[in-house]
Amino acid sequence: MMPRWMNPMLVVLVLALVPVSARAWAFSDFQINGAGTAGGTCQIGTLTPVCVSNSGGQVAGTAIASGTYTLSLTAGPAGLVQATGGTCFPANSTGQIVDAATGDVINFKTVGMLCEAGIPGSQYYYNGAYGIDSGTGQFATAAGGGSLTATFQKGFDAPTFIKLDGTIAF
Repeated sequence: MMPRWMNPMLVVLVLALVPVSARAWAFSDFQINGAGTAGGTCQIGTLTPVCVSNSGGQVAGTAIASGTYTLSLTAGPAGLVQATGGTCFPANSTGQIVDAATGDVINFKTVGMLCEAGIPGSQYYYNGAYGIDSGTGQFATAAGGGSLTATFQKGFDAPTFIKLDGTIAF
C-alpha cells in the first residue's frame, strides 16, 4: 500500500513528462490569381543584368476574396542564353498582397528565374518559389509558401498576370 501523499505526487510527475505541444497551426490551401500592369527597366528591349520589373494590380483568391498586389523583381548580374536566343536571369523579389475587405497585408519574398519567352525583347516570364515572411491583422502570424509565376508583356503599363499557389497558416 502506498502512502496517500504519493498518489498526487505521481500525477504531477506524469504530467510533467507529457510534452507540451507547439502552437497548432491551422493551415489551408493558398491560391491567388491576378492581373495588372508592369513598369521598370525590364519592360524596355531585352532583359539585362540587374533590370527591375515592378508590377501591381487586382487579385482574388482563397485567403482573401479580393485585393491588390505589388511585385518588384530584380534580375541578377549574370544571365544564361536560351536556345531561342532569349536570356534567363536569376531574380529575387519582395511582394505584398492587401485584402480589400480588411486592409490586412501579406508580405512575401520570392526567388526564381526571369526568362524571355523567345527572341531577345520578347515577353518574359517569372517562375519561382515564395515564402510569406510577415503580415498584419489576421495575417500577423502568417507563415507559408509555394510557387509564384508571372507573365509580362513588353512596354510600359503593359499587361501582367500573376499566380501564387501554395499553403498558408495563420
